[in-house]
Amino acid sequence: MLSLSWQRQTQERVLSKELANDETLFPLNASQRWLGDMLQEWPDIQTAIGASYKLEGSLRVEGLIRAIEAVVKRHDALRIRMPNDVPSVQRVLGTPSRAELVRCRQVKAESEKKFDDYIRAIYLKSLAEPFDLAVEYPFRFQLFRYGPESHALLCVFSHMAIDGRGRDLALKDLWDMFGTVDSLGERTAEGAGSEFEKAARAPSVQNPGVGGLGKVWQEPPVWRPRTELRGGGTETKSTGFKVHGEQLEHMRKASHQRDLTEFQWILAVFASLAFDLSNETRVAIAVPVDMRQRGERDVVGMFTSPMPIEICRSDSLLDLAKQAKKQLYSAVLLGQRNPDHAARRYRIPKRGGSEHLGSLKTGYLKLPPRPGKSEVDAVEIFRGYYDRPVDHECTGMELHAVSAESWLEITVLLGPAISNSNVADEIGPRFRARLQEASLIEKQSLLRQRITTAEPQTSAQFHGEHGR
Repeated sequence: MLSLSWQRQTQERVLSKELANDETLFPLNASQRWLGDMLQEWPDIQTAIGASYKLEGSLRVEGLIRAIEAVVKRHDALRIRMPNDVPSVQRVLGTPSRAELVRCRQVKAESEKKFDDYIRAIYLKSLAEPFDLAVEYPFRFQLFRYGPESHALLCVFSHMAIDGRGRDLALKDLWDMFGTVDSLGERTAEGAGSEFEKAARAPSVQNPGVGGLGKVWQEPPVWRPRTELRGGGTETKSTGFKVHGEQLEHMRKASHQRDLTEFQWILAVFASLAFDLSNETRVAIAVPVDMRQRGERDVVGMFTSPMPIEICRSDSLLDLAKQAKKQLYSAVLLGQRNPDHAARRYRIPKRGGSEHLGSLKTGYLKLPPRPGKSEVDAVEIFRGYYDRPVDHECTGMELHAVSAESWLEITVLLGPAISNSNVADEIGPRFRARLQEASLIEKQSLLRQRITTAEPQTSAQFHGEHGR
């Protein structure tokens, strides 16, 4: 413990000296340091995030390239470099040249289907290829042309530079710029700045027990499956389904009436499944928490870290949801008040270790309205057309939820300990059935409301309407 503390103090002294000698350098923020530690322990893990688009219509290629250039110029997080000789620091460079900005390629294919298959393969390869931020920018924009009215745009980013919210903000800017390309000269000058650098340079609060949250963040228990589930398989498997229509509408109404979010309901169901598979009285679940401070909500950059929340066993789905709400609020509060301490709460698993807080993980993405097809400047844009399925390896059980205006997609990954067990095939149906419980709760609530608000009838009125 003393050697670890001495090593950390030595690193901090070196970092302070480098920052004092070179004003262009600035430190990594808490979320970047967490991700850097994870990549040191697990260098082969894939962390790149991206978005894929199919573009149909007469595309103004020059206008799109200018829009990409404007977005990279506006958001300094897309221009960071991390020198290998100085750990834990970064610097912002100027706008790259056209050659470094985007790659444009003409693709010859026998059919449009073959073109689409080729683009999907390129997208998967680009996501899997690690970024070397010592020598390259943290983005890869690639534009492919099949025909005059058929293009594909692939956008891949280093997670050390931006998180999911940052990606969506940058891509929204991209299409806004593309739609108003004639006024780009004015808009880029107006938007240029160093918002991410400013946020990373800002000092964080150094008080782990702020707000009386110390007792909340005691070391949570590690979730362990029952003995008979260990070693049940050799690979990760996935199961999933979509919810839409009346069931989704009632579930969202049930959440709203009880001052809960959709994610808190989903998290409660996920916790109930974990209790089905374990004999623990409480479980620790890693959830992504946005560490952006007040005034940084629209800053493009990397601010997200996973944090463990504790949920105690209960037979009531509503009680589990209320626990999830309280724990999530505590996690967000700690992340806002002390991002450095919050990021350290998620322990990096040792190589080869099977017991760690990552045994249960969640991810939740809320898409903006009309997430699929849209239209900008007479070009039809299909976002996610080439996206890959959720299929990476996991150690325990992972939940991935994608929420859109008219549907909710749930994917659950089952690690080797569970994938070949006798309950693996039941995970998907159980998840769907318990989400259905929320719909039933809402229907019963509406029924009771109708009964209590109905005007009482006299005996004469009743017999007059229904006959004797």
